[in-house]
Amino acid sequence: MNSSPDTKEKFSSQIPALKFLKALGYSYLTPSDATEQRDNSTANVILYDILRESLRILPCNQIEIDGQSVSPPDDMLNEAIRHIDNHVHENIIADNRDFFRKLTLGESFQGTVQGSTVSKHIRFIDFDQPTKNNFHMTEEYSVLRTGIDKHYRPDIVTFVNGIPVVIMECKRRGRGQVERAVKDHLKKQAEDGIKRLYVYSQVLMAVCGNKAMYGAIGAKINFWNRWKEDKNTAAETLEELKRIKQNQPDSDFKNAIFSWRDEGDQEEMEKQWKDFDKAFKFLSFLRTKYP
Repeated sequence: MNSSPDTKEKFSSQIPALKFLKALGYSYLTPSDATEQRDNSTANVILYDILRESLRILPCNQIEIDGQSVSPPDDMLNEAIRHIDNHVHENIIADNRDFFRKLTLGESFQGTVQGSTVSKHIRFIDFDQPTKNNFHMTEEYSVLRTGIDKHYRPDIVTFVNGIPVVIMECKRRGRGQVERAVKDHLKKQAEDGIKRLYVYSQVLMAVCGNKAMYGAIGAKINFWNRWKEDKNTAAETLEELKRIKQNQPDSDFKNAIFSWRDEGDQEEMEKQWKDFDKAFKFLSFLRTKYP
């Protein structure tokens, strides 16, 4: 990627969010890494290698044969991936609802194990053992728009087992900026936008500094909620944030974020790197929704 995003937006929102997600346990992928995971095509939105390996090793997907546990065979995994790949997005709300059912309930597929045809109910997320899932994040996620040879780039996308489930738009601090982020989401859901990505999303976020709004696909701006702290759990949230804050990202993570940016941005980012207090409190709910 030849140019970096607007640095004022990145310093006030995007970089702190990435650091926070890293502290929560998400693995960082550079934009080029994320594109490579999509078979080097921005028309794709699923991280195929991560999804395939995740489905193969999840405890809930293991097959019992003659008292032994066997991983799902390749032909079964191929069918499972095809089942959710390039999900239809003609009616984005109805199609997102259909994908939610697949994501939460899974589907049964057939495959060949030791020369015999077997059937297994494949789950895309292991809700019984959530720590066995794989959590990734990337930024500036370039996705080909519908019907036009141009791209939109959501600021941050998070993945569970290679499936994009959260999309974030980040803005600089200032009056009306969080609403601008919501409008970016709405624009990207238009007919000539990137519905191919949004149809998978379970949560949409708009952030600027320490302000945030969250919503679902298809929701107009007046149906988005502003993040508010629950006074009854404020003390618990504060303690959790202190614990997370102590888990500072390592140098490899810092180098990965810096690696694809221009030198001028890297110098400015170096000055801001230690400012971890800008991380967003509302992101803590990710820990309970996708632990």
